[in-house]
Amino acid sequence: MAEGKVFKVLIGFAIPVIIIGIVLVIVGYRNGSEQKTQLTSTIVDAGGSGTRLIVYQYTDTLEEHKVECEGIGLGNWKEEDYPELERQLNECYKKGHQYLPDGSTNTPIWFGATAGMRLLKLRDPTRYDKIWTLVKKTLNATDYDNKWSDVFPGEYEARFSWITSNILSKAFVNKKTVGMVETGSSSIQIAFAVNESADANKHIDAIKIKGHTVNLYEYSYLCYGEAEGLRRVHAELIKAAGFSNEASDPCSNIGYNWTRSSDFLWSVPCVKGDFATTVFGSSIEDPQGNANKTYTLSGSSEPEKCMELIKKMIPTECTSNTPCGMDDVSQPKVHGKYLALASFYYSTDYMGLPYNGKKEEYWNKTVELCKTPYSEIPSKYEDEPEKFMNKQCFDSIFSYFLLSEGYKFDEDNWDVEYVHKINGKSVEWTLGAAFSFMDEAFKTEIDVVQPQYRAMLIVGIVLLVLAAVFIVVGIVGLTKSRQYESI
Repeated sequence: MAEGKVFKVLIGFAIPVIIIGIVLVIVGYRNGSEQKTQLTSTIVDAGGSGTRLIVYQYTDTLEEHKVECEGIGLGNWKEEDYPELERQLNECYKKGHQYLPDGSTNTPIWFGATAGMRLLKLRDPTRYDKIWTLVKKTLNATDYDNKWSDVFPGEYEARFSWITSNILSKAFVNKKTVGMVETGSSSIQIAFAVNESADANKHIDAIKIKGHTVNLYEYSYLCYGEAEGLRRVHAELIKAAGFSNEASDPCSNIGYNWTRSSDFLWSVPCVKGDFATTVFGSSIEDPQGNANKTYTLSGSSEPEKCMELIKKMIPTECTSNTPCGMDDVSQPKVHGKYLALASFYYSTDYMGLPYNGKKEEYWNKTVELCKTPYSEIPSKYEDEPEKFMNKQCFDSIFSYFLLSEGYKFDEDNWDVEYVHKINGKSVEWTLGAAFSFMDEAFKTEIDVVQPQYRAMLIVGIVLLVLAAVFIVVGIVGLTKSRQYESI
């Protein structure tokens, strides 16, 4: 009998809990929920080492969803494998659909390729055209709205990365923008706000973003990316060795040997041809012309010698333009804070450099890494992926050169922060592109619960669940109690 009273009390207690829960849910939803416009943009980043699809959704907050499309870069696919490339792209588009608003069709998509495809256009225009024919064929067969599919000019890549850096840094809110430097596999970019007008420098453009007009200096150096830089360095070393099959490599750790094919070295526009002459002042090609020749470059752990080699390879003196960046390209003097992205971040992270490490510390860490025998690197840098070990010495030296000699950061203005993500969001050009094309984004109206009412809703729902548990326990207990009494 006493047990029955307990179960009745439990049921009776659940009733006011239900009422309170319902009130909290109703008040929280009615007052806290409002209809807002959600913007959805899909950007495809066809980089030199792979292609990814990113869906950005923006209301008061930003969400990003990534899908890997293919893992070697469009320009590295052989023609006989194009059917497989087509299959992988189609699969990628399908996976991207899971992040789009329910029932949406004709959502806009922008397919942008970067420096790797710019180089392919120089190297093999026919293969370049075939790849783009395939890409546009796959896009047109989907229910996406293909807004744009082509190779972005390097300056756009610089601009979009700058926009991303400033949006995620909340620079427009704080009314103090940051500059951006970025190193990819095939090119490097720099962009920062200046006081000069667009008439003062052909690399300055007035852009509008989030209600602000900014005079932006933007420039991209093709062939100055870390992968192409290393390829050119190896070509220079083999040339200095008289095109022997063996050469010493001061830019790599002692104990590591590179094996390079003649096709890898001599058939690309950053090493051979008119474009190489324009960029580096000379074209390099093995005079023996052996297409099947292989070369071995043995690491010697000489970072100072490597730095001197890079200085000779990339001109930094200002002749016709003052001030300048590299290759006598007109560039205003760097000032203010900069975010260093991509390989700049990966190199400093690998070395264990603080996110805002200064010039001297950067070089000291680089020397320490490069002087380490290759066999000791796995234990010394044990948290890092082994597949990147062989190139970290060169990448670190090259990144230091670009900052100190190329862009001319010195001890007084070395206000550089090496970043990959800000508040969990990747600092990449794709977000800047999405914001630049925001007027054409797909728009849907959704109910958004304001943060201050979200807790009220959660508490209300929890109370309703608890009340339901109390009632179920009470009813089951009463039923069993009555069955016991009847016996």
